[in-house]
Amino acid sequence: MPPTHAWAPGERSRRQRIGTRPSRSSKARRESSTTAVRAATVTPPAALTGREEQIARLVVDRRTNPEIAEMLFLSPKTVETPLRNIFRKLDVSSRVEVARTVEEADSKAPTAPQ
Repeated sequence: MPPTHAWAPGERSRRQRIGTRPSRSSKARRESSTTAVRAATVTPPAALTGREEQIARLVVDRRTNPEIAEMLFLSPKTVETPLRNIFRKLDVSSRVEVARTVEEADSKAPTAPQ
């Protein structure tokens, strides 16, 4: 006897799985929102590691990945990972935005008395 339901056999289990997904707890929602607020209040270069800040400053100087790699004695492929992390941490999607963000942070940073 053929099945009488209107969906394919595998589809029903998928629907059941979707319906039984655990929702995020209120604590998890609170923690993620405070993390977002905390991240927004951090001065951008302060959120970067030393190597990431080094690379970000070379991006400000309009250096290409191969140029950065040569200056820091790295392979061009090795430069890509910290650069990806910089994009994620600064919440930007281009090198121009990285440069603007770093320059803005530098202009807002207090200068040390001489």
